[in-house]
Formats: sequence, C-alpha cells, structure tokens
Amino acid sequence: MGTIVFFYFASVIVVTAALVVALRNPVYNALALLVMFFHVAGLFVTLHAEFLAVIQILVYAGAILVLYSLRGDVVEPQARGTAHPTIPGQFLSHHSPYGQKTVLSS
Repeated sequence: MGTIVFFYFASVIVVTAALVVALRNPVYNALALLVMFFHVAGLFVTLHAEFLAVIQILVYAGAILVLYSLRGDVVEPQARGTAHPTIPGQFLSHHSPYGQKTVLSS
C-alpha cells in the first residue's frame, strides 16, 4: 500500500514539475507549482515527517508561490499587454527635478 501511495505522489510531482516548465501562462504555471508543493508535502507525511510537510506548505506554497505570482506583474507586464507605452527619459521625468527638462529637450 505504501508503495502505491509513493508512486502516486512521485508521478504527480514529476508531471506537475514538467508542467511548470512547459506552460506559458503564469497563472497555470503557478497552479501547477502549487499542486506540486502539496504533493511534496503529502510525500513528507508518508515518510512520517509531518513538520517538514507543514513547513513545505507554509514556506513554499505560501511565501514562495506569492513571490512567484507577483513576478508576472513586475517582470512581464508586456507579455500580458498591460504595459503602458513609454518615451525615452520617462523614468527621469518622474524621479528627478531635472528630468522634465531631459524629456522636453529630447
């Protein structure tokens, strides 16, 4: 019985890890990663390592997955079409007292 449960968890972990790499949508990517984290925690429970299972859920499925999901907002706004068109020197115009002159002169 323990062998069947192990192979179930191991096969789901391998499949979802492959999906994390293969999927292009960041939301589906994060969901596959979440499923993988929960199955890794289940594998820890079968090994009688309940503390590691709880830490796996709290740290990885909680904090790391939130950071991974926010990565899409910060790094890839152009991929979703939500990026605003920028002009050269726009960053300077908002963050420097002389930036507006830079933008207007270019």
